Amino acid sequence: MKLVALVLALVTLSACGTAPQASSAVNQKCVLMAEHDIDPEVTTAWQGKTLGFCCDKCKTKFEAMDDAGKAAAVAKAGVK
Repeated sequence: MKLVALVLALVTLSACGTAPQASSAVNQKCVLMAEHDIDPEVTTAWQGKTLGFCCDKCKTKFEAMDDAGKAAAVAKAGVK
């Protein structure tokens, strides 16, 4: 009985862990906050590239920029 409980506990714990999701973004760090990893579900398309952001706030801020601002942010982030 203890073995069954232990196995169930291990299965439950392993199921709770979240594996990193794959992202189609060309960057691993946020375009606007380079110290933050991207959330693979928070992306936007710009000039044929999928850009990733750490949060919706950064994505919204980027999308509100004019093209010159976007280009500067992407260049500063080192996205090619």
